[in-house]
Amino acid sequence: YNSDGLVTEIKSGDLIATFTYPPAKTKSAASKQVIRMTVYFPQYPDEGKMYLDMTLGDNGYVQSCKESYDMGSDIDTWEFGYNSDGQLNYMMRSENDNRKTIITYVNGDISKIEETSDIDSYSGTVGYGLNPIENKGCIMMFDITFGIDMDEMQFAYLAGLLGKATKHLPVLYTDTSNDGYDNQYSFNWTLDSNSYPVTAILDGNEYKFIWQ
Repeated sequence: YNSDGLVTEIKSGDLIATFTYPPAKTKSAASKQVIRMTVYFPQYPDEGKMYLDMTLGDNGYVQSCKESYDMGSDIDTWEFGYNSDGQLNYMMRSENDNRKTIITYVNGDISKIEETSDIDSYSGTVGYGLNPIENKGCIMMFDITFGIDMDEMQFAYLAGLLGKATKHLPVLYTDTSNDGYDNQYSFNWTLDSNSYPVTAILDGNEYKFIWQ
């Protein structure tokens, strides 16, 4: 973090994402400012860097994004929308055949995800159990628990740039493939004495969380 409390760097395995902000501005300042996220693998310099130039909307969250590379001329675009509670409910990325993602919420929780592209479509539903677990740590594992494919843009959420979290933690995800068959994935969370998740078994894989 910098002295303004804004995220400047995220490390994930061999990957590093850095954030460059306009001078003397925070993400809650006037809209239309552009924040650059740079993603790269330090040990593989020949692969080059990815640049995601994110334009903020009036709510302080990313409204659009231009994705480019220092090695190559390809440019991809992203669009984002939010509900009245500041939660992400729309995403479009040109890279995946103009894939559009519509996210439906019920009482502050994601209930349904619908994706369409130029070549296919997909949908999924989310369950929270009989005794929903408060999402006190604002965890949003978009791909793993909601089936929302946003690749490197997930780091923008960790930097506070992609809206607010669901009110509760998901415990069941069901996707419907093009062949009509349903696939279900269960998620089990372990909380500490302050009700923050410390471990999670998500589709058979274990994740650990440390809070400061």
